[in-house]
Amino acid sequence: MLGRPAPVRFGPFWDVELDNQVTLAYLQADEHLTIEHYAFLVSELEFDRIFERIQARGLPDWADASHQ
Repeated sequence: MLGRPAPVRFGPFWDVELDNQVTLAYLQADEHLTIEHYAFLVSELEFDRIFERIQARGLPDWADASHQ
């Protein structure tokens, strides 16, 4: 969705490499986890492309963290 290379398995995590030597590490869990929020600074064009990929995959989206 972010236009980055596919995640790479690293131990129990799936890592997504970002810029500036930043990595997002994801872990699937069966237990309830606290909801997290991540923000990325992107241009309007990049946002439009990212949002198109979200919609193309049929993923839910909300305007705010309360799912409104």
